[in-house]
Amino acid sequence: MVAFRKLKVFKEALTALLFDALGLAAGGLAVAFSNLILLKPWSLMLYPMTLSVRGAVNGVFASRLGTNLHLGLIKPQLRKNTIYYHALTSSALTLSFILSLIIGLIVFAINKAVYNIKFNEAFFILSICIATQGLTTIAVEPITALLGFFSFKKGVDPDIIVYPVSSTIADILVTGFYIFSLTLGFKLGFFGKLILNFIALAYAFLTLLILLKFKEEASYLKVVKEAIFGVLTAAVISAISGFSLSKVKNEIEMRKGFISVYPALIDTIGDGGAIFGSLLTTKLALGEIKPKLTSIKNNLIELKQIAAAALIMYIIYGILASLKSTFINFFVITLTFLIVFPLIMILSFFTAVATCYKGFDPDNFTVPIEMAVSDSLVTLVLALLIALTAI
Repeated sequence: MVAFRKLKVFKEALTALLFDALGLAAGGLAVAFSNLILLKPWSLMLYPMTLSVRGAVNGVFASRLGTNLHLGLIKPQLRKNTIYYHALTSSALTLSFILSLIIGLIVFAINKAVYNIKFNEAFFILSICIATQGLTTIAVEPITALLGFFSFKKGVDPDIIVYPVSSTIADILVTGFYIFSLTLGFKLGFFGKLILNFIALAYAFLTLLILLKFKEEASYLKVVKEAIFGVLTAAVISAISGFSLSKVKNEIEMRKGFISVYPALIDTIGDGGAIFGSLLTTKLALGEIKPKLTSIKNNLIELKQIAAAALIMYIIYGILASLKSTFINFFVITLTFLIVFPLIMILSFFTAVATCYKGFDPDNFTVPIEMAVSDSLVTLVLALLIALTAI
């Protein structure tokens, strides 16, 4: 039975992480439109932040979806579902709007201080953030829900499958919508900016309607209040990583192999942590493990299998990044995995156990915090190693 469980986790984790290879499509989009993304220091800085924040919000949604499916609080169907499902969907839309405002203001503040950009760019940056996050959230959440329902009905653990697959789809969509928003703002003149502002205002109005409808719904308020800390952490940490990436802009322009695999790199480690974190939160909710640090010994089998699956993917990405470039890219990517992955697994375990021990819902903290730190650490380590190998 133990051997079967080991094989089951590895197979499902590898299957899920294989979908991260589709993140190369997001990277391909980023490379194809790199001149647009690299047009301004803030537009490069904002790209990893949009990926990170989208991952944090979708992490809350996917993690709670999996746990609530196991607990029977959500039905595996889109229509005529429970109030818990509708409250969860609405909370994801609300959190995305809040985060888009925050990252927009952070990006403007940093670029104002460092590059002395004009004040009128603040509204422009905010419009791009809100439009990108709004379009992505509306598209991704139904896809995530359908993945959860399908896997649950087929007997596949949604804690392992749902977030990795949906996060990869989200990366492709958020990259596409980000490029779309930049195109509206930079390339289509007054008419493009008018459409951009309309999309942003429409999403703001939708968020207001959600607040009015669910302002007294306990499950909605619980998710928003508890998850806001995790997603705020994502915003702040991603700002640091985004700024670090913008500082090696010249090196990235010369070594675009990193851009092509970047979404897949942050996805794979982040998804590995999300799988481990989601398994932990479900076990805690079902009472299968206690919120104690010693519980790590009961989860080593799953952890080893997730690590093996993630390492396989990183080796593949290292080879791909080196095909039309230098072999040093393989070294940089592999070393990034060896540095970041162990730290993220420790963080996932500690966050799940600590929040549960304190009486909070670990689903509202574990994945968003893990994703924020994971995305940022991968970006920071990559930026550092790129800078060092450029010397």
